[in-house]
Amino acid sequence: MDQMEIRQLVARQRAYFQSGATLPARARVEALRALRSAVAAREEELNDALRADLGKSAFESYMCEVGMVLSELTYMIRRTPAFAADRRVRTPWPSSPPGAMSSPPLRHRPHHEPVELPPAPHPGPP
Repeated sequence: MDQMEIRQLVARQRAYFQSGATLPARARVEALRALRSAVAAREEELNDALRADLGKSAFESYMCEVGMVLSELTYMIRRTPAFAADRRVRTPWPSSPPGAMSSPPLRHRPHHEPVELPPAPHPGPP
């Protein structure tokens, strides 16, 4: 990819995000399912890369990298609707009406492992 293609890709991704298509919990779950399928489909390639780069066995690659990512994705797929649901929160009376509702943000947290470099979703404040 050259610089122009990268800029076009980033512009398309920003436009998609700004369209609001990623706001519904259903869209988030579908994206997580697609990511889980892609990781599972490329498990052998990931194992080969980890063996070549870090000398990890297939067992170690799964236990420390691929399996952890798949497990976290499964967890998030099951719980994203609950994490994205509005909840009653306490608010100071001058700030807003009593019983105000809040939607908690879904953040991404960084990882420091080779396969986990694409950040896994993390619910809650930064």
